[in-house]
Amino acid sequence: MAAAKKLVIGSSGFPGSPVTRQLATAGAQVRVMLRRTSSTKRIDDLDAERCCGDVFADEALRTATL
Repeated sequence: MAAAKKLVIGSSGFPGSPVTRQLATAGAQVRVMLRRTSSTKRIDDLDAERCCGDVFADEALRTATL
């Protein structure tokens, strides 16, 4: 069975970027949810699938978790 993707919300921020980096470095399939205006400089070098949206929007969360 394939490992589940890990969704990190707030992945470009100070606490979220190290979590994202650790997961990606460990070989996990990582998906990150970002605001369109987020600076991604802390995670640009990582192999992570990106989706943009507002965490308070149900449809954006639903899309991010598929």
